Amino acid sequence: MATITLPAKPFLDAMSRLPSFQTLLRQAGIKGESQTRPYTVSILDAAKPLLIAALACAQQRPVLVITHSRPRVTTLADQIRLFVGQERPIFVSPDHDTWPYEQIETAAEARRQRAIALGALASGEPAIVVTSVTNLLTKLDTPDSYLGRQI
Repeated sequence: MATITLPAKPFLDAMSRLPSFQTLLRQAGIKGESQTRPYTVSILDAAKPLLIAALACAQQRPVLVITHSRPRVTTLADQIRLFVGQERPIFVSPDHDTWPYEQIETAAEARRQRAIALGALASGEPAIVVTSVTNLLTKLDTPDSYLGRQI
């Protein structure tokens, strides 16, 4: 069985030309005047990676994508990567494997991935960071503390 890979760039280009997408960019303050009132976007789950990729590629700053569960983080990052390709680096900030009060050391690789993802956000450079709600609830250092770290 042969595998066919479609280039994702035409999908992003087509999405960026939709009037509804242009309206979303204006409402989100990405293009034109920024709105001060909150807004909600309703979209099918299958279309979320394409929308996130298009929104991220429409701006020159880091984008934080927050999902509801640990397993969804990696899946969503992989799906976004299909559309973004090499245009934007994508980082996954994994959840902590322990509770804050546990005296167990977290895995070095997970700590390294979190530091890289936080550094990408703090840098201000275009990037996409995908994480879960539970990971955001963890207390962190200030953004400046992640800028000078090397891994």
